[in-house]
Amino acid sequence: MVDIHNSREIFQDVISDLETINDDIENDAGIIIVMNEERKMAKKEYSVSKFPAVGLFKNGGEAEHFALYDGDLRDVAGLLNWLSDTETMEIQGKIKVSPFFLF
Repeated sequence: MVDIHNSREIFQDVISDLETINDDIENDAGIIIVMNEERKMAKKEYSVSKFPAVGLFKNGGEAEHFALYDGDLRDVAGLLNWLSDTETMEIQGKIKVSPFFLF
C-alpha cells in the first residue's frame, strides 16, 4: 500500500530542493523546471510508474526523447549530476538543452 503522507512529504522535499538548484541548472545548463500534475498522461505517454518523478525532454519535447530519472529524488547532488550530464541530454547526432518535468 502506498503511504500518501510519505509521498507528499517526499514531494515537498523534492520541490524545495529543486527550487534551491533551479538557478544553477537554468543559468548553467539552460534547463527550465516545469511542474505538471497530469499523472495519467505521465503514466500513459512516458511510462512514469511512481510519483513524484523527474524527467527530461531531450531536444524539445518529443516523447521518444524523454528520459526518466531513476535515482533517489532526495539526493540533490545525484539529481543535479544527472541533469547536467551530457549523456542524459544527448540524442545521437544532436545535443540541445531541454526542459524537464516534475510530475
